[in-house]
Amino acid sequence: MNFSKKTRLSEEVEKGVRYLLTGLTLILILSGGLYLINISTSSQMGYEFRQQELQNNDLINKNNQLKLKVLEATSFTELHLQAENSGLIEADNIQYFESREERLSRN
Repeated sequence: MNFSKKTRLSEEVEKGVRYLLTGLTLILILSGGLYLINISTSSQMGYEFRQQELQNNDLINKNNQLKLKVLEATSFTELHLQAENSGLIEADNIQYFESREERLSRN
């Protein structure tokens, strides 16, 4: 403490009030800046999430369309039509190859 220079109490109070106002102003500026950064980041993340969600829906639709095409291509009637168009005929007498053990086990 400096006892040689005397200051008035009102001056000390004014000085304290200035420090307090400066501190509060800095806190308000910093918290406002952090709030704006937080809002901006949240908005950006929400936008990216929505874009990913839309892309996911598109991929699900394409997947469903491809599954439908596979089902149509492997349907019984489609296979017969393709076989007829290719000139294939249905076998009358079907014979399968058997191993020796299968033939012996049958007898």
